[in-house]
Amino acid sequence: MDGHDIEILAASFTDIVRGCGSRRRTRGIREEFDKDVARYTEHTRFYHSLEHVKQFLDLIDEHEGSFYEPNLARFAALKHDTFYDVKDTRDNETLSAIDASHTAERLHISVADREQIVRYVLATEHLGNKTRVLTPEEKLFADIDLDGFSRSIDRVIDGSRKVRREYAHLSDDDFWKMHIRFLGQLEMRGFIYQSLEYAGHEQRARENLREIRRSRDSIVSARSTDRVRSWP
Repeated sequence: MDGHDIEILAASFTDIVRGCGSRRRTRGIREEFDKDVARYTEHTRFYHSLEHVKQFLDLIDEHEGSFYEPNLARFAALKHDTFYDVKDTRDNETLSAIDASHTAERLHISVADREQIVRYVLATEHLGNKTRVLTPEEKLFADIDLDGFSRSIDRVIDGSRKVRREYAHLSDDDFWKMHIRFLGQLEMRGFIYQSLEYAGHEQRARENLREIRRSRDSIVSARSTDRVRSWP
């Protein structure tokens, strides 16, 4: 994503924040956006990047009619991976949710709407949200985060290779064990997708996960040789 794309995303963020009821000045909104750009363009970001955020927003647009307040979902999409520590992933969603809440508070978004934004972000924990009952909208939000598994196999493998580059500090064997464990846990919970909107993608996603397992050598050989360009 180049500078022009980022400017378009910045304008979208302003519209989203306004759609969430904020009356903060554009300068204050832009300051919050720039903080997130700095995180999403860290040198370790290959999959959990601004491009992933842009794809997330496009998919929310496609499913806009399924969200009662789609701008809250869009705000959460922009915030859902602001924290991503590849050396300790246990608290990434929680920290991102806290960050989303604090950002929304600084932008004068209402308490009730901040709570919904947090619930959206926490829904992307996927394997750790068993104790929470998700609403249909939150299930859809979580499924959009996993949309990549339902795409062409080339795109699926490319996604796994990007994740591999994020975990360049791990050996091939350690990365593969972690990656396969995550995929297996998705399969073992009985479903990959939880929403009615994604029910038709379940079979293809399962076929793609099997193909990932057959593509080990192609995936683990990916290395973080290219640095992500910082911005500005």
